[in-house]
Amino acid sequence: MVFAESTGQDDFENVVREYSYRVQAGSARKPNKNNRIRALNEWGQSALPVIQAFAMQGMVEPWNAYVNEIAKAMDFEAAPFLLQPPQQQEGPPPPDPEEVRKEASHQQDMRHSEEKHQQNLSQAEEMGKVKKENAKKTKK
Repeated sequence: MVFAESTGQDDFENVVREYSYRVQAGSARKPNKNNRIRALNEWGQSALPVIQAFAMQGMVEPWNAYVNEIAKAMDFEAAPFLLQPPQQQEGPPPPDPEEVRKEASHQQDMRHSEEKHQQNLSQAEEMGKVKKENAKKTKK
């Protein structure tokens, strides 16, 4: 209120000289684009794997938001990099990622069991050969 009254009545030059001013470091500068880009890249290091997984499941909004922010910070057009939401398809729904993981684990376990079985058969054959040779030696 005092400032408004004094600036409205007095000569501007007198008002400027009567007050002391202080400019604080960083108060007048624009946000640094390099800092913004660095911050987005750092955030992307941990968030992008999750965002990409969402995009692969059809949830493209987080990916598009991130690309838009990066594009804005770097002054380029984001449109070529934006993903389109998938079109609704008739037919079976995509497989559940947890079910896919379980199936892959089951198949790996089955391969491991088959390899172990083959090793046991090979060992049994070798043991049989050794016993036959020992039996022949014993007969002589």
